[in-house]
Amino acid sequence: MTNLKKVSLLALATSTLYAAGYKIPEQSSDSVALSASNVAFSFGPDAAYYNPANMMYVDDVRHYFENSFTYIHLGKSRFDPDVKTAENYTTTSQNADFLVPTFHFVSPEYIENWRFGLSFVVPSGLSMRWKDTYPASTANNFSLKVFELNPSAAYRVSDELSIAAGFRVIYATGKVSTNPNGSLGGVTLNASRQLEGDDVNFGWNAAITYRPVEDLSLVATYRSKIDMNLEGNAQITSSTSTFVPGFNGSYNGPVSVNIPLPAVLTLGLGYKIDDVTLLAAFERTYWSKLERFDFNYGGSSIPAQAVFDKPVEKNFHDSNTYRLGVAWDATNKLRLMAGFAYDESPSDPTLIGFELPDTSAYIYSVGLNYKYNEDIEIAFGYLFQDRQNRHIDKNDERAKFNNVVGEMTNANSQLVNLGIKYRF
Repeated sequence: MTNLKKVSLLALATSTLYAAGYKIPEQSSDSVALSASNVAFSFGPDAAYYNPANMMYVDDVRHYFENSFTYIHLGKSRFDPDVKTAENYTTTSQNADFLVPTFHFVSPEYIENWRFGLSFVVPSGLSMRWKDTYPASTANNFSLKVFELNPSAAYRVSDELSIAAGFRVIYATGKVSTNPNGSLGGVTLNASRQLEGDDVNFGWNAAITYRPVEDLSLVATYRSKIDMNLEGNAQITSSTSTFVPGFNGSYNGPVSVNIPLPAVLTLGLGYKIDDVTLLAAFERTYWSKLERFDFNYGGSSIPAQAVFDKPVEKNFHDSNTYRLGVAWDATNKLRLMAGFAYDESPSDPTLIGFELPDTSAYIYSVGLNYKYNEDIEIAFGYLFQDRQNRHIDKNDERAKFNNVVGEMTNANSQLVNLGIKYRF
């Protein structure tokens, strides 16, 4: 695995997995339609992922599957510096599009009071591409895909209480390309770093559902922190307009970095009123474990060490997401859904760069589920993420290409999901 592999995975894994603008909590048709508020009550086999304790409350005891695809469109971000110069100018990122597959399964009670589930999801993804020389100096290409396989088991303690636990297997692959080009302490630097890699990591999750009465559900779920210990190979080249010791040369060797994927606690409440189900969820992401990205090149010296071996400070803080949803059983076959969420940003505005123009977001969604017959359901969901503009204050007068002070106009995101649920 090359260095870029590891770096991209690291910088992207943490950024995209949970950061406000890039995490992908919507991993099923219902979750897209309900802005991922479907934690207290589950309407399908995605209970295996969102709250495996709810598997004990699935009505139909047969094998229950869901397959869906989500098309994700990330629009362009635009940066306008407060002070425009030849090196700090208005620039715009490129669009990005993804097609994300998901799968969920809930078993019947092979063993009395026990059910088993399996989910395959893509919990995060990012593609930030800047072509202009200025932003490409620190973020020419940052892309990441994270795949998760999550087997789980649920146990019915009583008619009112169920508990569950699961095992997370995460595979991540990413690419990073940076091309520092510009003034550095009065000298012009022209350098390049290419990274590309993958890694496998493990974690766990747990859940509990309490239903004191049939129409009220109180739940809690927890996903563990995962340390990404990334190792690989780095390729770096660097030159300056006039010779500067330590800035000229090349490197092709090992690199490693540790990045925590923060734990997530979710508390949910659901209440049914006749044909209407009201949902609310509070999500706490423990981002404060992410303080910096610090690359280790195996004790070897590298060119432009002040640029490529300097820890990338992030200083994230814990953040909250507030989710609301409503589902209406319009007929025996048709369920209509809508959702809203507010997702806080965990980032420090003095440490934001082009690789992750993170921001808070307002989220709106709608969808439907149609029961074609007793065995097959067809589902649709649409979600619009309104990412807020943000002023960035990452000042660096010595390295102008790393000076990011101005207004980031963040692109909006859209998700369209089509899914099918089936039993046998």
